[in-house]
Amino acid sequence: MPAKHSNAQILIVDGQEVNVRLLERFLERAGYTQLQGVNDPREVIPLLTEFKPDIILLDVLMPHLSGVEVLALVREQLPADDFLPVIVLTADVSEETRAEALQAGASDFLTKPFDPKEVLLRVNNLLETRFLHRSLRTQNIRLEQQVRQRTQQLAKREQALRRLSELPTGGEVFFEKLVKTLAEILGLRWAFAGRLIEQARVEAFAVHGLEKFSYGLPGAPCQNVMIEGLCFYPRSVAELFPEDKDLAVMGAEAYVGIPLIAKDGRKLGILVGLHDQPLEETNAEFFDFVLKTLAARAGGELEDLEHLTRLEATSYAHLVLRPANTTAQIFKLVTEAALAGTKASGGFVCLYRPDTDDLEIVAAAGHLVENGLGRSLARGQGITWRVFDSRAPLYIRDVSTAPEAVFFSGERIPAAYLGVPLSDSKGELLGVLAVNLVKNGGELSPLDHYYLQALARAAGAAIARMQALKEVTETREESLRIMGLTLEYRDYETKGHTDRVTHLALRLGEALGLNEETLGHLRWGSYLHDTGKIAISDQILLKPGRLTTEEFEVIKGHVTIGEEMLRQLHFLPEPVLKLVRHHHERWDGNGYPDGLSGSEIPLLACLFSVVDVYDALTSERPYKHAWSHEEAVAELSKQKGIQFNPAVVEAFLGVLEA
Repeated sequence: MPAKHSNAQILIVDGQEVNVRLLERFLERAGYTQLQGVNDPREVIPLLTEFKPDIILLDVLMPHLSGVEVLALVREQLPADDFLPVIVLTADVSEETRAEALQAGASDFLTKPFDPKEVLLRVNNLLETRFLHRSLRTQNIRLEQQVRQRTQQLAKREQALRRLSELPTGGEVFFEKLVKTLAEILGLRWAFAGRLIEQARVEAFAVHGLEKFSYGLPGAPCQNVMIEGLCFYPRSVAELFPEDKDLAVMGAEAYVGIPLIAKDGRKLGILVGLHDQPLEETNAEFFDFVLKTLAARAGGELEDLEHLTRLEATSYAHLVLRPANTTAQIFKLVTEAALAGTKASGGFVCLYRPDTDDLEIVAAAGHLVENGLGRSLARGQGITWRVFDSRAPLYIRDVSTAPEAVFFSGERIPAAYLGVPLSDSKGELLGVLAVNLVKNGGELSPLDHYYLQALARAAGAAIARMQALKEVTETREESLRIMGLTLEYRDYETKGHTDRVTHLALRLGEALGLNEETLGHLRWGSYLHDTGKIAISDQILLKPGRLTTEEFEVIKGHVTIGEEMLRQLHFLPEPVLKLVRHHHERWDGNGYPDGLSGSEIPLLACLFSVVDVYDALTSERPYKHAWSHEEAVAELSKQKGIQFNPAVVEAFLGVLEA
């Protein structure tokens, strides 16, 4: 059976040729094939390099150098961690000789004359130890290398984490720093962060070494990233993805990318690094760590940026729409805000008209869009119907490719289109808010999408708020009117007085150029002017004949009583309360309750007093007959500058003649 280490290099050194030959014969018979024998000990040191022995059989007593001297020279040549076994050959078995040889580095002894079995046993054992030592040494070296590599990797990871911690928080500034950091840590030429514009298209909004751009995913390595997760193509990426022409134009050789994912699992975008040289595949683990670490932070930042954009858009939209008092103003403002808050070049609002089953363009602004104002789109005509029917946002990168698209300019030109449904707070679909961007202006970004949706929601809320306010106002108006009519139900003879004086007062107010708010005050004051008479007893209020002086004093108190009662309604403005208190003042100062005169009397009270007296004169009462229109006009003219404001009387007479 051949020796286990039959290819071991065995060097035999003995001053007697016969001993060398004898040992060679023993070893050859045992199967050892790599044998080298010398008689001159001075040849040992050169053979350490040339022959590279795994074991040395060394005589002690030789000419020129003793075995102990050779041992010393051998140990000087060997590394400290190398184990080269040396068996000392000697006929001198004294303790002194053994001690000297062991001290010099001998591993074992063979006593002359040699016993073949002993020779083979000692050689085999020491060779086994030699190769075990070599194996352990190799393993230690490998482990040391792995430790160094791991230490370097950990140091690189620590550096990457430190760089990440230094990134600013929030906004697009974070992403600009992020892509630069990615490129520097991984030694890449280009890097970018992109967000999904639509399912198969990305906008690179933060770039390093590139200009901002947008591109389609089909055929690109980014498509694999969005489907599979982190992808690493260390070489020949342009050849692997021949459909992605941009890679070839750039001269990209290597690619690494990872999706940016929101907390709820939505894929929001992508983080990509590229290089113009192949990358070491051994760095794949480090690349994986860096990309995953950066992507975990970037996904959250992108989601936060999305939420912040939506909040800002919503806040801005509500602020913009706050001044609107009518739905027409809402649609006008929302269209203008759509252009101000996005990259769009044109925008419009379409409302659904159920009676004609079409979409009418009620507001339009911007390049080539104003021409569509007032136009109606029959069902199925135009892209906007797709938004309305689906009740979902729709983005088309080039609307000129859609056969049903309608161009208000009459010219079919490449343009991006974004439409969002417009609903009220109850979810009832009202129409569509849409914007477009001519092709040379680029594309509409996800931020534009967020903003337009927020604007549509704000418009719906504004419409709902206006409808609710209208209902509240109408309810309040009717309640105040009913309060005014209450007295008429106590005294049937005055039936219709409240509505008549209100109508005439508003006509007079319009003739005098009062604004909408002041006309509202006048209307409420007209409803409520005699509220205080509720506190007057029926005996006085319904007396058929003339009142006594004392009774008239009680009646005069109705104006102050009315004011006190109405002040409990805290929403009533001061001009209304002043009309109630002072509508019986006289221009000459002889009225009540405060004896005000001339310009001291509030305008609305002056105005209403003329109307109130005219209606009283021309109405039948138990204590008087109704005057004719001519008689009443004559009386008003007679009282100009005495009871009434002359200018108000003149204006009222003009209203009556109109």
